[in-house]
Amino acid sequence: MNLEKRESDNSRHYLVTVISEEGTVVVESSIKPLLGGYISMRKYGNPDYCPSATRHHRKAKAETGQMKNLIYFDSVETAVLCGYSPCGNCWIRGDMAVTRWKEYIDACNKFGIVSIPEPKVISNTK
Repeated sequence: MNLEKRESDNSRHYLVTVISEEGTVVVESSIKPLLGGYISMRKYGNPDYCPSATRHHRKAKAETGQMKNLIYFDSVETAVLCGYSPCGNCWIRGDMAVTRWKEYIDACNKFGIVSIPEPKVISNTK
């Protein structure tokens, strides 16, 4: 999964965290990122809508007038390398839950990072 698979939206620009030769860097892109993240909870998931993140964003915006906790990633590997784990409310759900969980585990193994415990939704599919 990468940025090329998302549609371009010329009216918006995103600051997206990507892996480069120098490590993880932030680049500007007009292409909607694959993953959105919530910094204070260290979770990544659907960049369009997540019930958990939306609740926290609304609270932060009401308190400070800003939504500073947003971060975007171009891949699961980038999110994992930055210390984020998948959101159980929006990313590890439905038909894609097992596939997305395996992507997360593969990324953890690739970088030698200890994964979070398997969520119940994955345990129940076995």
